[in-house]
Parts: sequence; C-alpha cells; structure tokens
Amino acid sequence: MGKTSYAIYAAKPLVPPPAPPQRRETFSPQLFIQHTPSPFIDTKRSAKRLFENLKEHFDMSLEFQLRRIGLSSTTLKNTTTTTNSTIRCYGPLGCLEITDDWYGISRPVNVLPQNRKSIGTKFILHTRDTRSHPQYINASNWSLDRSNFKASRPTKLIVHGFLDSAQVFWVKEMTDALLDYMDFNVIVVDWNAGARAIYSQAAANTRLVGLEVASLIEYLITQRDCKAKGFHLIGHSLGSHISGYAGEALIKKYSQKLGRISGLDPAEPLFQSMPEFVRLDPSDAEFVDAIHTDSKSIIMLGYGMMDPVGHVDFYPNGGVDQPGCALMDFHENFENLDDVGRHLVACSHDRALQYYIESIRETNSTCKFIAHECSSYEKFKQGSCFVCGKENEHCSTMGIRADEFIPTLGDRKNVKFLFGYWEIITFTAVNYICMIISRKIFYDSNYLENHYLLEINLAKSDEAEQWVQGFMKTNLYGSKGELMDVDLTPDGSTKFVHGTKIKRLISTNSDLVCVLLCSDKIYLRSVSVIDHPWYLSTSYFLSLVINLRKPNLTNSPTFNHSTNLSIMLHFFSITFLKQYDNSLRPGIGGPPLLVEINIQVRSMGPISEVDMSYSMDCYFRQSWVDTRLAFSGQKNLALSIEMLNKIWKPDTYIYNGRKSYLHTITTPNKFVRLFPEGKVLYSQRLTIKASCNMDLADFPMDQQSCPLQIGSFGYSVMDLAYVWTTAGGVSIASDMKLSQFDLIQAPTGNSTVIVNNGAHSTLLVNFHLQRHMGNFMIQVYGPCILLVVISWVSFWLNREATSDRINLGVTTVLTMTFLGLEARTDLPQVAYATALDYFVFISFIFIFSTVVQVRQSICICIQIG
Repeated sequence: MGKTSYAIYAAKPLVPPPAPPQRRETFSPQLFIQHTPSPFIDTKRSAKRLFENLKEHFDMSLEFQLRRIGLSSTTLKNTTTTTNSTIRCYGPLGCLEITDDWYGISRPVNVLPQNRKSIGTKFILHTRDTRSHPQYINASNWSLDRSNFKASRPTKLIVHGFLDSAQVFWVKEMTDALLDYMDFNVIVVDWNAGARAIYSQAAANTRLVGLEVASLIEYLITQRDCKAKGFHLIGHSLGSHISGYAGEALIKKYSQKLGRISGLDPAEPLFQSMPEFVRLDPSDAEFVDAIHTDSKSIIMLGYGMMDPVGHVDFYPNGGVDQPGCALMDFHENFENLDDVGRHLVACSHDRALQYYIESIRETNSTCKFIAHECSSYEKFKQGSCFVCGKENEHCSTMGIRADEFIPTLGDRKNVKFLFGYWEIITFTAVNYICMIISRKIFYDSNYLENHYLLEINLAKSDEAEQWVQGFMKTNLYGSKGELMDVDLTPDGSTKFVHGTKIKRLISTNSDLVCVLLCSDKIYLRSVSVIDHPWYLSTSYFLSLVINLRKPNLTNSPTFNHSTNLSIMLHFFSITFLKQYDNSLRPGIGGPPLLVEINIQVRSMGPISEVDMSYSMDCYFRQSWVDTRLAFSGQKNLALSIEMLNKIWKPDTYIYNGRKSYLHTITTPNKFVRLFPEGKVLYSQRLTIKASCNMDLADFPMDQQSCPLQIGSFGYSVMDLAYVWTTAGGVSIASDMKLSQFDLIQAPTGNSTVIVNNGAHSTLLVNFHLQRHMGNFMIQVYGPCILLVVISWVSFWLNREATSDRINLGVTTVLTMTFLGLEARTDLPQVAYATALDYFVFISFIFIFSTVVQVRQSICICIQIG
C-alpha cells in the first residue's frame, strides 16, 4: 500500500519545500497607530482565501484529468504551472504529494490535507484508572510521564470518521466496553476539526491524520519499548482509511507492522475501486478485518465500501440495508435530534459500530457473531455455504474475536464472510441472529437467531410422477422448543422434481437445540442428523436430511453411527414405535427394574391439624435405565415433553397423597434427560398434599411425624424396586422456614406393602416436626396465668367492698371460659383431652375457687352482722 509519497523520508526529496518570500517592513513616519481590521475585512479575506484554495484545487484536478486524455491546460492556456499545488510539507511528518495514480473514475477530485493546526489532531488516553478523567497525550516524554500509559498493556486506538468527534456516544461506549473486556491502553484519536470540513477535504485530511497516528505509535515503540504487534487500530468510516495510512507509514519509514486494524464500514466515496495505496488494504497490518454494513453505491445513499479491504471481510445481511434502518422505523426512545439524524442519514453505516461494540460485550455469551465464508449473499440464503471445515477454516467470529481466525487463514486475503438474517423486533417481527444491540433506542432485550439447514431428498419412486407442483410446510421439534408451520415455499407454488434435493435455510429466534422431527405429513424413508461443524462449538447446528417416500413403503428405517437419538425417538409415531413398546418395562422377564428417587423440598405448609394433612412444594426426580434407548456420540440428550409420552415411565404415585398437581407456569415444569447408557432422568416440580395422622395429646408441646410413602400403582416387587439415590434421598432447602413448626429431621427408608395383587416396593420418608410454643405462650398460657393472679387479688380487697369482689370474680371466670373455648378453635374435635385442655381446666378451677371463697366470706359477714 502506498497512499503517500514521503519526500522527507527519501535520500533526496522529490521537491524541496518552497522558500517563503522575503517581506519588507514599511511604514509611514506620520502614522503610529496600529489599525485593527474590521470583522467585515476578516470575512472578506477568509472568503478570498477559500476561493483561491478551491480554484487551486480545481486547476490541479483539471490538469490531471486533461493529462489522462492527452491534453494539458498549459498547452491550452499557454501558461506554466508550479508544483506547489501537488505537494505540501508538514514539518517533521514529511511531505504529501498527489500524483496521477490518485485519480480514477470514483476519485475525480483530489485535494491536499489542511495544515496540522487546522486539523488539530489530539490523542486522548483512557485506562481503567482514568475512566472519569481521561488524559491528553502526545509524542513526548513529558506528556507520557504524567499519564497512566503502560507499555506492558495492549493498546487500542479508536479513530472516528466524517463529521464525528471523540465526544460522540459510540466512542464512549466502545471505550467502556474495551476497558471492561481487558486492561487496555485505549487511545481515542480526535480529529474533529478536520472531519467537519467538506467531504473531499475531510477525505484528504485522513492522510495527514494517519501520519500523526503513525508518529505517536513510532514514538511509543522507540521510546517506551512498546511492540508494534500490540497495537490495534479500530476505525469507522474515514477512520478506517486513517488506520490504513498509519499502518503504511510505519512500514515505510520505521519497518514496523501493526498487529491489527479493524475497519468498521470503511467509507466508499473517493475510495471505492481505487488502488490499494489509496485505501485500507491487507498489507497495512498483520491482520486486517472489516465489517461492511452500508455497501450500497453512494448514488443509492450508501456510504460504505463493497470491495473487500482486509484479510477477512464480514457482510451481515449481505452488507446492505441493515434491519431497523428504514425511514419509517422510528423508535420512541430517541434521545435527541442527533439520534434522529443518524437514523435518517447513516443508520446502516453506524450499525457496524454497534455490532463491534456488542461483540466486545458479549464475548463470554452463548450468542456469537458466527459467519460463513461465501461468495455471495444469494448462495448463503440458499444454504450453500454452511461448511466450516475440519479446522474451521471456512467460519469465523465477527468482531473483537475475529483474530482467532488467523491460524486457519494462511496466505489468503479478502475472504468474504456472510451471515443473516437480522431483524429488529419492534412489535411482531421475528428473525434474529445475535441481535444484541444494547443501546436503548433500539431494543429492550436480547435476541438470538439460530439457523437450521433443512435438506430434503425427494425420493424417486416408480409409482411417483416425475414432478409435482405445490406448497410445502413443516414443523420442527426440539428438546427446548418447537417451530410450527415453517413455510418452505416462501416464493409461492414451487415445482418439486423427484430424485432431487431441496435446501432451505430456516432462521428463528427460538433455540431448539437438537431438532427432533419434521412434520409427520411428510412420508419418510430415513432420517439422519449430521452435526454441523459449528465454529468453536458454541451451539448446535444441525443439517437434516429427509427422504420422502410413498405412504405404503414398508422399508425399515436405517440409522448410521452418527445418528442423533433425538431424531430416532421422535420417529416412534411413524416407524420406530413398531420396535419399541412403551407399555413394557425395560428388561421385562429379568430382574426387577431399579427406580431411584430423589426429592428436594423447597417449601412446606400449610400443616393443618383440622384436616390432618400437610402440603409441600418439591422437585421430584426419578431415574432408571432403559437399554433400549442407549446411544453414543453425545454426553446427554434433553428430550421434549412430547417425547416423554413416547417412552416407558414408572407409574409412581403417593400412597398417602390427597391432592397433588404439577406446576405449569409458564410451561409444564418437567424435563427428561437421556444419557448414553440408556439412563433416563425424569424431573418434575410438584405440590403434594398428603395425610398426616397427628397425635395431639401433648398439644401444643407435641412433636409430629408426617410420612410420605411412594410406590408403584401396578408393578409388584417382581417388576419394580424403588430405592433412594445414593447421594441422599431427601434434601431440604436451606432457606425453608415453617410458621408453627421446626423440621427436625427427615429420615428415609423402604418397605414392602402387601395388597391384593401382591407385594409392592415402597419408599418412606418421615418429616419430624416440633411445634413452636411462642404463639401459645402469648395467646393462651400468658393470659391464663395473668387471670389466675388477678382473680386472687379479690382477697386483698376490703371486706365491705362486696360488689367489687363479686364482679372481679365473675369477670375472671367468664374471661377464662372464653380463652378455653378459643384455644380449641383450630383443633379437630378429638375424643381425648390435650395438654392445653388440662392447663385451661386447672386455671379455671383456681379462678372459680376464688368466687366460691368470696361467697363464703360474704355469708360469714352477714351472720356476724
């Protein structure tokens, strides 16, 4: 890449800088007053300079264009031209020159950069320690000594584009994301003044800004012992080409090569279809990656390049018309007019920034920006590019992790990667692939789109016609969900030729994980599931091969060693159920099948003495081995609820249960997991209400033992044996609390129950409960004791206060009677007295005796009188 000519770097400069003309100072001896030019004169002079610059640039461009067709303006005008308009020097940075090679059909106009002061390039350092107070630095020891820059840290440089500055929102978001991701030196290159010129001038200014960046990096390498490979430049729009110019300058002058450059939708106007030295290209760094999101022609209001510029180039949605960027796609959370303007003018152009920022934030997420090498977007949508290769040489991750593709890149460059579809959900739209743009003006939550490649082999039968015309829909069932009524003929009625293959790319924001079956309306001869070589194994990516057949075809299904068992299980409803009888237990005719039980109690209550029952919320897990379901190739399979109805399950029930139910919010709370040896784990979340025969003789100082007995409804001990899991049969949640009881322990055991149809294996767990005394001390025991004490106060009253003594005694008797009746309100009508009844009765006797004693005293007083 040779974007610039550095005359000052050569042994002999191409053209020496022109010497400034000598100026003679003259003044009139009669005038000693300094005149300050009026604002009108300043404006006039500025306009004159602007006109002269425009005329100079026009004459230069015209000269080169005429020269390309064999003419010259000097011949036409019989004048001579100077070289001052084609070369300009910028002090220690060197000189820049415009030659014939800088002109082309897409670059008819060229100008030289403005001076360094007018562009005003600044470097702003951000580190984890200086988030709230970034530091301005430059290529000097004084500046760097006062900063938090550390050569031991990798360095990221962020370069904004046309009309932007270091203060725009995305610069801050990217800076924060990088610092959260790793301990970097993040340097923001601010060339705001040069970026706000007219576009042709701003495009020219990128050459000088590139030299400024190269000068700083060179200083950090030579004076601070930084490594060139430790620098990563991230440029947006014109900033992409600035990064390229900086990389080229380091190579030419210092023989150093940057580690990486990331171009985020490199600017198209004046750069498209130009030689490599004019734009960003793979030679500018060890690794160059680019994201193209607005690569329509500038005539169609596209600002990004379609041409590949890096070792790898990513084209989400084909690189054009990003979702949510239509003129009518307004969002209620626009924060200011700048957001509105960006949406209307450069929404797709800015989307590359958002993708890149999210790739940093979501590095540890299951949602990855996985792209596939493909020559065109049409082929990608047809499903022709879904092969990653053994070494993942045809797949890559877009964004910050794109450099992981370097080991498989080899000597290749301009490798195109595509992925899609992207869509923004505003109301009912669907279709997402890792669309996790976090900025609130677009989204309230995260979405992930999964792709499934459906390949249908149309069977060629003697009985079938050569072709059929019509529509095709299918259903996809997975262990995590299902996708219904998928239209495989979105373009309308389609011609299907027997003996050919049909490929369809299905995209959905639902993660089905393992796809289980297509619609049962399609007649199938065989199905195999090929594990797609998904990059980095971040998700399942399955390619289904489906053979259509006539309904009366009786051939048995054939499965190869790579068949996913989930597919086989779903075929129970069609062919495989002929070989699997879910009414027969595993290992029938042999020893009894062991069913392991595990219960995790999450909460308990209410416990009712009146109903003699208790309730609890628990995870009820059963596991057994069904060798008919053994498989290989996966650690385990999560089966759908529909599959649960197709396999054998033990008829477990609660012997002392009264009313139990399965939780169904927001979906039935149960799952089935299958392991290679055929082990089945079946888990449910249940609320169980069971009977508990309570002995209330010691109430409320009693202890209760509430059992839970589990067994089979129909299988005897000859067929089924229940055992507690070795890890512990019953576990209690550590945060569980009961209102009236303490759960002391829950011992487990097993037993055999004899019923009419034989002996049955059962499991038993007893929940030992100790009642709290606090409530009864406050409501019963305390008031009763107090009443007894008060009733005996009557003996200290004056004997003449007869009426007071009688009233006090009667009141305490009535109050004691009310307390005794109220204490039994929540108790069943048992035929025996409880400890509380004895206490209340004794208290009543003490109180009643005071009334009798008062009456006797009154009678004695009357007799004496």
